[in-house]
Amino acid sequence: MEILPPQFGAMVMIEENAGMSHSAIATVMGFDRSTLVQIIDKLKDRKLVIRDISDHDRRSHELRLTLAGKDMLQEQKTCFDS
Repeated sequence: MEILPPQFGAMVMIEENAGMSHSAIATVMGFDRSTLVQIIDKLKDRKLVIRDISDHDRRSHELRLTLAGKDMLQEQKTCFDS
């Protein structure tokens, strides 16, 4: 299963900052929020990322990798190391 570079970048950001919001990740990655939402939606459809409502701000979502997402990211990182 292959992922695109923006998806990989988003997954790395989520792995390193579990619970980070869409807006924060979009800012760090230099994307507008709507572009990042599209990236996250594709990852979510593939069950690689979950989106939870924040306990601190009910208007915000927190992003986390699923177990499948963590495995996929490790596979992709291994490919880059080879």
